[in-house]
Amino acid sequence: MMDLSDKAVIGWDIGGVQTKCAALGPGGIPAGKGCIPLEVWKGPDELDQVLQILAMESNLSGEAIMAVTMTAELCDCFRTKRDGVLFVLDSFRRSFPSSTVWCISGSGEWKPLEEALGSPVHFAATNWRAAASWLARKFDSGLWVDIGTTTTDIIPLIDGVPATVGSTDTERLAHGELVYTGAIRSNPNTLTNRVPLRGSMCRVADERFSSMGDCHLILGDVGTSSYTAPTCDGRPADVPHAHARLARLACSDSESVDMHGATLMAVYLRERQILTIMEAMLQVCSRFSFPLPVICTGAGEFLAAEAARRIGLREMGLSGIIPAGYGTHLPAYAAAAELLLAAEEGILK
Repeated sequence: MMDLSDKAVIGWDIGGVQTKCAALGPGGIPAGKGCIPLEVWKGPDELDQVLQILAMESNLSGEAIMAVTMTAELCDCFRTKRDGVLFVLDSFRRSFPSSTVWCISGSGEWKPLEEALGSPVHFAATNWRAAASWLARKFDSGLWVDIGTTTTDIIPLIDGVPATVGSTDTERLAHGELVYTGAIRSNPNTLTNRVPLRGSMCRVADERFSSMGDCHLILGDVGTSSYTAPTCDGRPADVPHAHARLARLACSDSESVDMHGATLMAVYLRERQILTIMEAMLQVCSRFSFPLPVICTGAGEFLAAEAARRIGLREMGLSGIIPAGYGTHLPAYAAAAELLLAAEEGILK
């Protein structure tokens, strides 16, 4: 059995648009968290520096064990997901040459870095896996709905273990366990081909003019500080600029579409997004003969909670389960916490 009780662990969530970490000191005491926006497809070579900066900010970089999860391998700067996983793992090897690095596979097994390098496809799209196992320990049974900036994970937890049908992103998309819609980066034109405008249902532009973050900003669902991805036009993440971006969805502008009109468009788009999430939740729930309480997390927690309410499922909070302020870093925090538990149970070898 490997004893990590006196070790510090940094959990990592390497996404395509954000890199997050959560540090636990000896004994599993929270020691800090961090997030740096990085659009990997635009600058993959910046990942080494981002990792090193976040680790240094934790003040544990020289002694910590690394627990790695990722989704960045899907970025189209990589020819295949295999290449993407290898790139991320090589970045950890370069950035922390004296640290022990563990990686979780899609099936939930922790493997040392060198072993993961030998079978990279098994370590793609894993940022949900450690969190699902950790939450299953805490709640036993439930439906974990995590809505981030880009995607939604819908993971059933049954009798203390994740009860997913899919393990890859493609399989999870097919079974409703992954939905490509999120609170900030999602393109509204993926949710509908028309919006209400001046008494008509106006067809929308097939362009990257706006994002769902603009809708939720206008409606007050998120604040400027929560808009953690670049805006579509590079202008500020505030209500006036969100208004202008959303107007362009209908090939218009903020002079022709007033704030009232933009707000009605935003309400309609939010409804379409909630319905999309509900559909997948119902698909997953239909596999079971009993209702599952819902655990809502992520930047779009408010969307998950509303979808659960409409379906008639009870929501369970994370109060007392995860330290305050760590909810938006759940995959990273859970990676560190789950690695410590795996060590206690003698699973790490």
